[in-house]
Amino acid sequence: MRVTHIDGDLNEFFEQIARDREVADSHVKPWQTELKPGDHFVRLINEGGIFAIYGEIIEPEFDDDEENDYLKLTHMSHYRFCRCFSVQCPQGELGDTHVSTIGKKLSPTQFNLAKEMGWPSDTRLRKILELE
Repeated sequence: MRVTHIDGDLNEFFEQIARDREVADSHVKPWQTELKPGDHFVRLINEGGIFAIYGEIIEPEFDDDEENDYLKLTHMSHYRFCRCFSVQCPQGELGDTHVSTIGKKLSPTQFNLAKEMGWPSDTRLRKILELE
């Protein structure tokens, strides 16, 4: 994980976010741009060991129309609203995910198996990925 310390004002903060988003956008693969609500995925994080985050892309449903429209903005085109799960958060958490961080699209069968196994990050992950 990379942490950027910003000593400046709020404008510097938002400028850094824009630069980071441009870098992330430059790493998007064609199959990642096609991810849509109803699709499932796994994101693998390697920080001293593999940590798997499983996700389901969902249609955002906020009470506020302005929030619903946020992910439709041009600079948000590579973000997807998701419910993500892991061994650390088995009940799931809502948020947006940049598609460049998604490692593999999962079939509904693979996603459901991961759920049954408790969202594994260990060797059982290989069994899930080999299912196709």
